Amino acid sequence: MEPIRYSPYTAAEISPGVWSIEQDFVRSYLIIGRKRALLIDTCDADADLPGMAAQITPLPVMVVQTHCDQDHIGSSHRFPQIYMHPSEFSLLRETGPASLSPLPVREGEIIDLGNRLLEVILIPGHTPGSIALLDSQERLLFSGDSVKDDIVYMFGPGRDLAAYIDSLERLYAMRSRFDAILPCHGTTPISSRLIPALIEGAKLLSAGKLTGVKDSSGLPCKLYTYGTASFYY
Repeated sequence: MEPIRYSPYTAAEISPGVWSIEQDFVRSYLIIGRKRALLIDTCDADADLPGMAAQITPLPVMVVQTHCDQDHIGSSHRFPQIYMHPSEFSLLRETGPASLSPLPVREGEIIDLGNRLLEVILIPGHTPGSIALLDSQERLLFSGDSVKDDIVYMFGPGRDLAAYIDSLERLYAMRSRFDAILPCHGTTPISSRLIPALIEGAKLLSAGKLTGVKDSSGLPCKLYTYGTASFYY
């Protein structure tokens, strides 16, 4: 199937019933069920993301945020309701549109799309209420920003390296339940084999055993790299 272009978004079906919606450097996912669809994150741009979703499916769309960094909530206020883990609420009040009043999703909650079930997994560290969503039947893990082959941001308010390591170890212990990981940045899909590299790199970073460098980003942090894992810290 040809990609669907609806400026500033480009959408493509990357797995049966799973659409990647790309906007520059970030992506959202739209998962199509029998009764409704699930939109995971709302990209960076304040644009007509509801219109993009309508190009793909006529079903009602539930919106769940993996976390509330600005590049993931850009069009969230264009939907009548969004959901996120309540540990993100205070961060959202500081950074998000004042009009947003999210409802909670919690650890272990099951989102039923009709013929697809997605389990909410709390993975704090990148932010206090970061979540992943697990489609056990299709063996897919939607990881937000916590597992990716791109730079993981671990500086600034709400970041917690010890919690991040614990969350990665928990995900790795669950690896028999998924084959592919679908992150919001970098390559998609990726293998669970990246998780041990992220764990080891984060542990070395925590122990002060990696050397950071200033790069061209201009961010108030350094870039630390360990094999395929990299962090801003």
